[in-house]
Amino acid sequence: MATFGNTTDGSTNNSIEGYIRGGVYPFSGTTGSTADSIFARLCTNQERVYSPKCALYNSDLSYIATTNVLSQSYPITYAWYEFTFSDPKPTLTNGNSYIIVVWAENENRILSVASSGTTGVTNYYQFQIMNGWPDPLAPTTSAEQYCVYCSYSYTPSPHPPPARDFLLQPLPMGKQRMMFRRPRPVS
Repeated sequence: MATFGNTTDGSTNNSIEGYIRGGVYPFSGTTGSTADSIFARLCTNQERVYSPKCALYNSDLSYIATTNVLSQSYPITYAWYEFTFSDPKPTLTNGNSYIIVVWAENENRILSVASSGTTGVTNYYQFQIMNGWPDPLAPTTSAEQYCVYCSYSYTPSPHPPPARDFLLQPLPMGKQRMMFRRPRPVS
């Protein structure tokens, strides 16, 4: 599975209840790849059912797509959770940077995303009552590097079969036959 983002197992708590948190990560995969899932490292201080979700934004803060909502019980210890994109999945472009974020409803309990210190990556958070994803995102810069990453895949488009040229050759008795030439190289 190819990924980009922060795959480290951080352990510092950062509440995502009513907060969108994430980071800007460069994509160096093949242009035309599709974003399959976002993974977030989450835990809670009270084991119960929460309903977080994740999203992908362009580096200009414009919204691209959301994942499924993962309504389930979350444990007190950190673990990675997968949030999947529905079809049609977002298409990624080599050389672009994307913001990978996670968010949960505000229920006066704490569901947290882990962070793993600071790096040269730009990280963001935004207070937002859970509803639809804001477009554009209007975040504040954060010193924390949140533990979120995106998995992607690339399926090359099938090349059409090489074109075949054919000639009709006259025969002495007026009958025709087909002759095939070697296919031209596809460039």
